[in-house]
Amino acid sequence: MNKPSCPKCERRLSPAHGLRMWNPWRCFCPYCGAELEAGPYSKAFTVASLPIGITVGFVAIVLEEMGRWDMADSMLYFGIVFVVLLAGGLAAWPKTQFRLKQ
Repeated sequence: MNKPSCPKCERRLSPAHGLRMWNPWRCFCPYCGAELEAGPYSKAFTVASLPIGITVGFVAIVLEEMGRWDMADSMLYFGIVFVVLLAGGLAAWPKTQFRLKQ
């Protein structure tokens, strides 16, 4: 699997490092401490995650309020959504690019 690297020290960044990088506009290399910025796809996904998250939560709330689901169904739903999003993030990680923040 290809891994993104730090443009300053050129060391490869693992998906575990990516889980600690919450802000694609400002993150740091875990090796050299360089201030980095993720590419446009990472930024777009971060912006899109708000309406996606609201929609995912809305579905669970509406179905529980309608009596079609109970708490266990919602927990299963959120577990499945979490696994799908984690798998998507891991699949997208090799395509992630970083540049030095200016």
